[in-house]
Amino acid sequence: KSCVTIEDPQTVILNAPKESSTMKNSERGIGHSVHRFTFSQVFGPETTQSEFFEGSMKDVVRAYVNGVNGLVFTYGVTNAGKTFTIQGTSKDFGILPRSLDVIFNHIRGRHYLKMNFKPYLSNDIKKLEDAQVKQEEAIKTAILASLKEVSDQILPFVWSLNSFCFGLAESNFVPLDVYRTNIHQRTQASVWISFCEIYNEYVYDLLNVLSTSKTQKRRVLRICEDQGGNSYIKDLKWINIQSTEEACKILKIGNKNRSFACTRMNEQSSRSHSIFSIRLLRLTDEHQPCVLGVSELSFCDLAGSERCNKTQAFGDRLKEAGNINNSLHILGKCIAALKQNQNPKMKPSYIPFRESKLTRLFQPFFCGKGKACMIVNINQHASAYDETLHVMKFSAIAKQV
Repeated sequence: KSCVTIEDPQTVILNAPKESSTMKNSERGIGHSVHRFTFSQVFGPETTQSEFFEGSMKDVVRAYVNGVNGLVFTYGVTNAGKTFTIQGTSKDFGILPRSLDVIFNHIRGRHYLKMNFKPYLSNDIKKLEDAQVKQEEAIKTAILASLKEVSDQILPFVWSLNSFCFGLAESNFVPLDVYRTNIHQRTQASVWISFCEIYNEYVYDLLNVLSTSKTQKRRVLRICEDQGGNSYIKDLKWINIQSTEEACKILKIGNKNRSFACTRMNEQSSRSHSIFSIRLLRLTDEHQPCVLGVSELSFCDLAGSERCNKTQAFGDRLKEAGNINNSLHILGKCIAALKQNQNPKMKPSYIPFRESKLTRLFQPFFCGKGKACMIVNINQHASAYDETLHVMKFSAIAKQV
């Protein structure tokens, strides 16, 4: 039974079902049984992926291809559709593959194909020597070779390479009008991607070729700061990509490496926060190019926000749930503190960015450097009501920042 009503394109009403804790509390005079929330846009279950992309991503992608950093993250309980929103399926592409398509259309005819300029630190570029370029090519070849070992059965939302990579040209999906905004400026562009996860407060590179040895542990990466105080993940692999096809292959490999664990709510529910980032390097159009700038677009698929008793979590699963909810709790505290600091009459509040890996990486976006977009996915079923209400209250604070 649905307990969610869309009142208008900006408003959602939640009615507490009889069996929910919210209803039981309201009957005792604690809180309310009906809650109204407003958002910049509400998309109902009938919304197509194409409509959602147009309605949510247009401004972010347009700003990104013109040099403004972008962050998109999905928030909600397990089984609410977060991964589907970002990745989609082989027949119904999500916002990530659609964004990649727009980016490659934007740089068509101006694509710098050499690998001798590479992302460095948080927003710099380093020039590589010939030997280093060969090393980059070898790393990329090794990662793509591991695709043969990926089984299609592992993932809930994984694209079929043929239908995704070649289907875009045949489908009715029309790229946005952003890809010709810089037509008069003679520049070149190079595209690099990374894919990592934060699992139990440890950062792992999802593009590290995994050892077949069961005893060898994955390498944990550190978050460092450059001279300007900007956070970056030390030793994270950045892979040069030259087509949407290559990007989708690499995403598929990273998906295989992501920490999936069986929980009652979703057999392949991801127990980690994953971050897929695309860096666009802008270069002058000449024989010896000069660097004009770097912009980054990150897609963060947050782990499910449900609490422990809902998922029947024990042992390691309980530890995962604790770490997931702690990082989401710190994210909530940061957003609440930012909201308070917007009021000049209030005493400035400490913003605990450094208390979790997630918020350290997101800090620049919440401090006005770039465009951040929060997508809230909700499960309309009555059994998920209390968790959904918790998600909506968090989102209501975030909207006011």
